[in-house]
Amino acid sequence: MRSLMHYAPAAVVVNNAGDIIYISGRTGKYLEPAAGKANWNFHAMVREGLRSPLVDALKLAATQTEAVHLPKLRTHLAGDAQIVDVTVQAIRDLSALQGMLMIVFRDVAAEPVGRGRRKWFMSWADGHSTHHLHVVVHGGPVWMQRLRFRDALRSDAVLAARYAALKATLALRHGTDREVYTEAKAAFVQSVAGPD
Repeated sequence: MRSLMHYAPAAVVVNNAGDIIYISGRTGKYLEPAAGKANWNFHAMVREGLRSPLVDALKLAATQTEAVHLPKLRTHLAGDAQIVDVTVQAIRDLSALQGMLMIVFRDVAAEPVGRGRRKWFMSWADGHSTHHLHVVVHGGPVWMQRLRFRDALRSDAVLAARYAALKATLALRHGTDREVYTEAKAAFVQSVAGPD
C-alpha cells in the first residue's frame, strides 16, 4: 500500500464548502497554507494559476456525474512554472463521502522550449534547473555545429576557459531567461564552429 501511495498522483477530498477532508500524496506544489490563523479550506490554500479555473470546475463537478478535466494549468513554485493536469470528480458511490469532491493533480512534462530550430527540455528541483536536454536533428546542421564546437573546446584549454568565463558572466546577467542567455552565447559559438 505504501508503494501505491508513493506513485499515485497527489489528490485532496473536499466537502461542499471547500474544507479539506483528506489529502493523498504530496500536494505542496498545488496547495499552500495561508499565513495567519490555520485554515484548511481548499480555496484559501490553492496556489495562484489554479484558483480561478478550479473554482469553476468545483461548481460544475458538483452538478454532474462526469469528471471535469482541466488540462495544462500553469502555476508557479519558487518562481518556476509548473504545468499540471487537474481532474475534479464528485463522489457519488461511497455513502460516507457522498457529495464531496475529489481533486487530482498530475504533473505534466514541460514542452520543449526555444525559438526556431532550438528546442530543449529543462528539469527543476528545489527552485533550480537540474537538467537541460537539447533536442536537435541527428546529422543536421545544428548537430554538426555542436560537434565542431565540442571538439574545439576539447582540443583548446584556453578556448574552453574563455567559454566558461563567458557562460558565468551571462548566467549572472540572464540567469532567469534561458532564451536570452542562449542567444548571447551564439556569437561566440559561431566564431568557433561556424554557423549552424
